[in-house]
Amino acid sequence: MIGTIALACLIVPVLSGAGDASVFVYQRFGDAGGSGAVTRTDQLDAHVRELSKGTYEVMPLSEIVSALEAGRTPPEGAVAITVDNAHRSFARIAWPRFREYGIPVTVFISSDTIDGGRSGTMGWDELRALRAEGLELGTLSASYIHLARLDREALEIELGRTRSRFSQMFGSAPRHFAYPYGEASLEVRNAVIRAGFRAAFGSHSGVAHGGGDLFFLPRFPMSERFASLSRFRQLARALPLPVRDITPADMLVGPDANPPAFGFSVVEPLDSLMGLACYSGSQGRLTLETLGTRRVELRFSKPFPPGRQRVNCTMPGLGGRHRWFGRQFTINP
Repeated sequence: MIGTIALACLIVPVLSGAGDASVFVYQRFGDAGGSGAVTRTDQLDAHVRELSKGTYEVMPLSEIVSALEAGRTPPEGAVAITVDNAHRSFARIAWPRFREYGIPVTVFISSDTIDGGRSGTMGWDELRALRAEGLELGTLSASYIHLARLDREALEIELGRTRSRFSQMFGSAPRHFAYPYGEASLEVRNAVIRAGFRAAFGSHSGVAHGGGDLFFLPRFPMSERFASLSRFRQLARALPLPVRDITPADMLVGPDANPPAFGFSVVEPLDSLMGLACYSGSQGRLTLETLGTRRVELRFSKPFPPGRQRVNCTMPGLGGRHRWFGRQFTINP
């Protein structure tokens, strides 16, 4: 088990001319209740109608990744739709709606889950059929395990297995990765890079942009509690809060570094931090200390409980739009 935390800053190169995009992640669709994150059908219908108005440029995830890689500017209002776990409710409820309006979707799958024929999960034949209709596919690893708990050798085996099985079933290796449960660490991130993926996504809120980390890109979760139409509109129009020199560099927090000494520097062209506010799901609004004009340090009132902990920072932007930056930590007891 990995229990240490890097203290160095994570320095991400800023790609000049790069634009931004809001990436959404769904899981299950239909009635509320049951296990896993659910988006109600009426909420999904409202999202699809909103995206079909012509206000947004809904793009395949692969095209957004290519733009971010190359420093090209995605069109104004760029949005991408992703779905985790290949639940059958996607094929039954969501895909017909997305397909009708020509909305591209990327589904991230766990190869062991598909092989196991788990109730409620699509099979390989179903996925191949949807892929023939234009669905993009990525992977969530082989066994949908808590990757931050694995050592380097186990990580390489896990990632190698899913790439091999994916290639066997579809004729090519997956290009995009999503961290199971959104949990990552520097060791996991580096293993994903070594495995040959082009980009990797978490499940922390934020706007993907060219100055960010291509291997810890944010996605706005769209489960029932957070999927109101007003919130969807706000997030689809959100702007990035570009930062660098993130501390700690590691998303995995050991017991000797809990709570983390979390801070970041806001990069140009922003020249003011007026209105910046940061929140933790377990501690509410956080105390901020500004060092100089760009450095922000967050103060937590107590250690985080074990598991996943998210911090969201927002501030007002132009035209009533808000800027977002999020970080998810995995707390190792």
